[in-house]
Amino acid sequence: MNSTARYVFEEQILAFAESFALRMAGRRSAFFVGLREDGDTRRIYFAGDEGFDAEQKGRLAAAHPRWFLYLPHVDGVYLEWLHVDAPTFARWTGASLTDESLQDRTSTGARATFPTAWRVIFRPGL
Repeated sequence: MNSTARYVFEEQILAFAESFALRMAGRRSAFFVGLREDGDTRRIYFAGDEGFDAEQKGRLAAAHPRWFLYLPHVDGVYLEWLHVDAPTFARWTGASLTDESLQDRTSTGARATFPTAWRVIFRPGL
């Protein structure tokens, strides 16, 4: 699995997800957070050892207008979200997503805004 991670915010959100899974499940367990339209958490689903397959993820995503997915593998970690804004992630991480969060670690560039829909892969060791 090749890493697609480039931005500081991706690492901030990964750190939150890894810590949350460890605190809640006692291990790196895949989880899906379904949100209401207003951004409040509706449900959190933790997967067994196998994680979520495409069909399960599709059903969960279809049932929630806004959502976040953390999916660890032996080959790395996959994060994806849809319609999740910066204030929601700031609440989850306990830190505001600043201009520094938008910096590209692979260049001198930066994103203009925080993406409310995103997917990223982290290779092992990040």
